[in-house]
Amino acid sequence: MKIKIPTVQLFLLIIAAAVFSSCTKVNQKILVRTYQVGDFSSLSCNGNLDIQIVPGQKSRVWVKGIAGQIDKIEVKRENNKLVLYDSSSSFAPFCKEKIIFGKLKSPIVYVAAPNLQSLSVSGNSSVSMDKPVSWNKLYATVDGNTDVGLKLNHTRNLILEVSGNSDANITCYNCGESRFSVSGNSDIDVNFKDCDRSFVELDGNSDASLKGTLKHHLTSNVSGNSDIDNNVQYIK
Repeated sequence: MKIKIPTVQLFLLIIAAAVFSSCTKVNQKILVRTYQVGDFSSLSCNGNLDIQIVPGQKSRVWVKGIAGQIDKIEVKRENNKLVLYDSSSSFAPFCKEKIIFGKLKSPIVYVAAPNLQSLSVSGNSSVSMDKPVSWNKLYATVDGNTDVGLKLNHTRNLILEVSGNSDANITCYNCGESRFSVSGNSDIDVNFKDCDRSFVELDGNSDASLKGTLKHHLTSNVSGNSDIDNNVQYIK
């Protein structure tokens, strides 16, 4: 006796099989691809990108991952702006990570940008740093379901706008003035290391956790269901 599968269940099974097969890569060699980008002062990141910013005296971009994944990373130069985009997010929206040798992996985009002034991160991207980077000033916008971790050293002026369901973890070493604007369901965690002054504005259901040392008292403006956990200490 044959067991009949309802049409809806059959359709769901087909979709599940297609998504799983598109996310699974077995026994693929890890490759590194370098891009010639020239100098740029603005960086835009969109899609399911895993980006690591590294110190460097020259602007560079390279991607580490399997061949099929690297091919999906688009790197474009638009005047002074460098645009990074993961085209695979359009075809496999349910799978950010890829499976290699039974482990979840995704390509990593490494960026050295010594003259960066503007950073835009959106989609499901993540941006991280292992070591502090020195920029004179930085205007950054973070939107979507992004996760951003920045370590800044002697940055004179920092403006960070966070919205959507994003998380931002910022460490400032001997920085000047910083301004943080947070809305939606976003969270920020800021650690000041002997910085000058800072202003924090929260709206929606956002949260801010602040600690470290400042030379001037923190200025804040909170509305909606937002909350600030302020553990900043002040030094002369």
